[in-house]
Amino acid sequence: MNDMTVAIILPVYNASETLDRAITSVLAQSYTNFTLYIIDDFSKDNSREIINKYIHDKNIKVMFNDKNLGVAESRNRGLNLAVEDVVAFIDSDDEWLKDKLETQISRLSVTNGLPNVSHYNFISDQRKLVGYDKNLLSRKDFLKKEFRICLSSLVHKRNNVRFKKIGHEDFIYISSLYDLHGHISVTNKPLVNYYVTEGSLSSNKITAACWQFNLLSKELKLPRHKVIYYFFFYALNALLFRN
Repeated sequence: MNDMTVAIILPVYNASETLDRAITSVLAQSYTNFTLYIIDDFSKDNSREIINKYIHDKNIKVMFNDKNLGVAESRNRGLNLAVEDVVAFIDSDDEWLKDKLETQISRLSVTNGLPNVSHYNFISDQRKLVGYDKNLLSRKDFLKKEFRICLSSLVHKRNNVRFKKIGHEDFIYISSLYDLHGHISVTNKPLVNYYVTEGSLSSNKITAACWQFNLLSKELKLPRHKVIYYFFFYALNALLFRN
């Protein structure tokens, strides 16, 4: 399995302050059999100039959107071009630790190709380790947000799943992986630094809560009692997570 090729999807929009960090963390990986797909979503800052510094790297392919498509469609552009065996993601404000790919590719080999996520460092005004005490994350625990998956920690075998242009598009994408595989395996050590800034979509609690309720009821089409059950645990675990 160690000869497997990896497609890494990196969408970019006005990310000049953090983009170098994200790209260099990928290029520093101990596992080197990868292609990094950078999709610039019509940035208005100098992200394009930063990307151009890496454009001749043999492990990098670059796309510049002619208009702003949003993060879901930008990721899909990369997924549609990818031909590699495995897919991984990194957001432009996140950072991989050096052994991230090597560790997870090995994990794929011992779990019959189950998608894999890892623990991660959650960094805002403080730093905390986000982990899970089991090797497999069930769909039930995923829906309850017992472990808040960081998309930048996800790797899986390439398939036909694509992102929907909807709030919490990560959640629906991962839910689709459960449809295919039933479980997701967990690497029980941090492999990603996940950065959050106040005012970002990730930190807007009211908007996120509305998205989550709509996803449970309209996208997953769960019965009313299950929507209430899972949303209760979503809200509870959100409160516990911030404390």
